[in-house]
Amino acid sequence: MKSFSDSQGFSFNAELISKNASFFRNSLVLAAVEEAPDSSHLIRIITDALTPAFITEKNNSVPSKNQYQQIGNYRVTNYEEKPFYTNEDTEL
Repeated sequence: MKSFSDSQGFSFNAELISKNASFFRNSLVLAAVEEAPDSSHLIRIITDALTPAFITEKNNSVPSKNQYQQIGNYRVTNYEEKPFYTNEDTEL
């Protein structure tokens, strides 16, 4: 995204995405759910990353870290990554 925005002449706050990787990941998953996709959270964080107020941290309008802690009732900070195994993995 950063490369694309730079090539188009937009500033992009990649640090915002990096610091809120769990929120960003879960927003991507939620947007891709076939039965009931919801892209609003993904649009919000990408829009914020493109907004000049979020790019310069000197501005007082930069949001608190709590803004990207929850999607609906799901707290992304509680997410614990678990390895994925197949039956072949257990047979070894």
